[in-house]
This record gives sequence, structure tokens and C-alpha cells, in this order.
Amino acid sequence: MPKKQKVAEKIKKITLNFLDPAETILKWGIKEGDLIADLGCGGGYFTIPMARLVGQKGKVFAVDILESSLESVRGRAYLEKLNNISYLRINLDKKNSLVEWIKNSSCQIALLANTLHSSSHQKTIIEEAYRLLDPSGKLIIIDWKNEKNTRLKNFGPAIDYRLNRQKLKEMVVKTGFSFQKNFETSKFHFGLIFNKK
Repeated sequence: MPKKQKVAEKIKKITLNFLDPAETILKWGIKEGDLIADLGCGGGYFTIPMARLVGQKGKVFAVDILESSLESVRGRAYLEKLNNISYLRINLDKKNSLVEWIKNSSCQIALLANTLHSSSHQKTIIEEAYRLLDPSGKLIIIDWKNEKNTRLKNFGPAIDYRLNRQKLKEMVVKTGFSFQKNFETSKFHFGLIFNKK
């Protein structure tokens, strides 16, 4: 097999084991009209399909510290004619970072997808998610697995930055959430759902 074909096959195999955003979000019970906070939205991997699901009666708050990430989401939303996304350039590491833009208990879902491993202020971010969720709200966390058999060389964050799933669960529960369940995401990620108590 030629080298280019081998590389293409390897990429295809990785892609098949990666997150499918449309399939993944169907596990969260998103409804038309929901308000969702995508905390650390990146390029809108989940923002765009969630905005489609909540429809014109709902809204997705796309939150990221990088303007380039928000520009990417804006561009994708424009191409898909989505106008139910609010763009917030915010440093989530700061306490009550979203209090000016998102009211207490106003969102049905808060998503932290591949966000927590890159912060040393994880508790602050989780507390902010708790603040903005309504009493029956859900916190969804997706992050990189730290098991050796789920890593590929030079793929994803270094093992030292990846979170221990059990310790993360304990931290989130101490913040006031109750653990609901694990859910399948990809070979490389774990998924957790918590309810606001």
C-alpha cells in the first residue's frame, strides 16, 4: 500500500473513532426553546448543531476566550443562516465571569466540551455553570480520556493535562451537582451528565 494511502487510512480510522457532534447531542435531551451555554465553544463543534436543535425560540451562548474561535462560529452560523447564537468573549477562569450576560438559573444545559483540561480554575468554571443553570438543568462534560490505550502520539493534549474521570466527578458533585450518568462519546473522550440539585 502506498504511503499516502496508509496515511489516509489512518486518518479515516481516527475520524471514525472521533466525536460525532450531531449524534452526541441527541443523548442530552435538548428541546426546542432551550437556552444553552457552550462554555469554551472553540470553533462551534457543538454550538452549531445545538443551535439547530433549540430553534428560533431557543438560544446558544457561545463562550470562548479567543476571538478567533468566536469568529469561526460566526462564520459557520452565517453560512447556515442561524441567528440564535450569542457570542461572548469571556475568560471563564474568573469568578462569576458570565454574570453580566447570563442570568442566574436561566439555562437548561451547560456544556463543557474539551474545556476543563486546559484550565487550572476548574472549580470556578463548574461553579459558574451551576449558577446559570435552572433548578432542573444539566451539566454536560466531555473531555479527553487519560487511559494509555486511548492515546495516539501527538494527538490531543499531553497526558499530564488530561483529567481523571473519577476525581472530576467528585469535584463536580462537591460543587452541588448530582451525577446522573456516563455516556458514550468516542474512543478518545469520556462523557458525563450531571443534574443541578
